Amino acid sequence: MFDDDQKSAILMIKKNNKLEWEQLRKSYDKYSSGMLMITGKEIDLDQWNTLIDKVKGDAEGNRSQIISLADGYDNNARISTYRYSSWETYKKSLENKHWSQQSIQNIEDQAHYVLTKLQTNNKAKNSCKGLVVGDIQSGKTANMTALIAQAADNGFNVFIILSGIIDSLRQQTSERIYGDLASNGSTSFHWKNLDNPSLKNNNLNFPHQK
Repeated sequence: MFDDDQKSAILMIKKNNKLEWEQLRKSYDKYSSGMLMITGKEIDLDQWNTLIDKVKGDAEGNRSQIISLADGYDNNARISTYRYSSWETYKKSLENKHWSQQSIQNIEDQAHYVLTKLQTNNKAKNSCKGLVVGDIQSGKTANMTALIAQAADNGFNVFIILSGIIDSLRQQTSERIYGDLASNGSTSFHWKNLDNPSLKNNNLNFPHQK
């Protein structure tokens, strides 16, 4: 009934004007003309309310549940807003894939929450482990990639991804994450993908090593 342009427009109006859902619902007279300018389509009051219900439901349905067993620890990691940071570059790639702003915000919040629980002292006795559980095509890889991007912005520089024992699926996941992070060189970071690394294959050398 509603296309992606209309859904994105209602989220943009909500975000730019810092409105709660109920405030947005009551603002048809004020913002319906803006919706027309953005999408080129008119909607009446009933359609306005139905669209809000749809977008709100999608946003709340996409919000993952995070259960932490390390609530007492916070490493003070921050989300970088530098335009060429790993996170900003990855966020731009999600926008180019037509992710809604609400979905991007959800994944940003989730990744940052997990990031703040990671130990930055590798001599510490206690460590924090995470588990991502979800259906096929539910966003697990995107969640991991967002976490890696934000972690890179905060000084983490080696990421080990264990993605199964089926080579074709493992390579697919590896190539997808590497492609999203490298972003054709548009980020200020230089990523190196070590596929199935081993001492035997002599492929553990990093660019900065002599």
